[in-house]
Amino acid sequence: MALNSRLVFNETYYLAQNPDVKNAIGKVLDAAGTKFTSGLDHFTRAGAAEGRVATPLFNVDAYKANNPDLAEAGITTDAALRAHFYAYGAAEGRIALSTQVFNLDYYKANNQDLVDAGLTDAQIVRHFYEYGAAEGRQATVNFSVAAYKAANSDLAGLSDSVARAHWYTYGAGEGRAFPQLAQSFSVDPAAITVTEGNALTFTVTAALPVTAATSFTFNVTGDTNGGNLTATTATDFVGVTGTVTIAAGSSTATFTIT
Repeated sequence: MALNSRLVFNETYYLAQNPDVKNAIGKVLDAAGTKFTSGLDHFTRAGAAEGRVATPLFNVDAYKANNPDLAEAGITTDAALRAHFYAYGAAEGRIALSTQVFNLDYYKANNQDLVDAGLTDAQIVRHFYEYGAAEGRQATVNFSVAAYKAANSDLAGLSDSVARAHWYTYGAGEGRAFPQLAQSFSVDPAAITVTEGNALTFTVTAALPVTAATSFTFNVTGDTNGGNLTATTATDFVGVTGTVTIAAGSSTATFTIT
């Protein structure tokens, strides 16, 4: 096995997906005395080269899409792709995870120390496989720690980083669902007060990047705060209506009122 990582091999998951291996553990299998002591023993000696399923996180479609050179080399079957990942791809830092559970740009943006250390993209991906996942580093905007804890009461007391690490290293293999962050929107002003005559900018923020252009209508209502404010001109407290659009692939948009 190229890397000592639960993202590459998960003992519990491996045995569940390969019942013939589970049934063979501890038994003498032939006249030569072949015997496997664990799923990892089998994986290391035979399963990896056979391209057996060893982790719930390996995504065949993602591996194909991120590594087109493999198809050119004739590595096209699911088993062959898995075998390549185990033997070479993980150590080479090739992306084999769906964008739902790992996003390289997001991982770099939220782990500046890796960028500052001068690591290449491939080295950063390998870092996640070997260290980052187990450290509970943020690897995707999609992961909701709150949702994971809420769905798994036994994990309620974990810190955010430990909860993330738990899913990547144990939870996924145990069949615990990925805690997808629910889409939501918020509006926040750049300031609470603004000097007379100046503009005030509001930011509309989506919890997740939108997949298609998403528009909202805003209504700003003029108000004298119960008579405590005095209008300088007749238009000081006139309501304003408009539209703001978050572009596809983005998560923020702004609008300004004066």
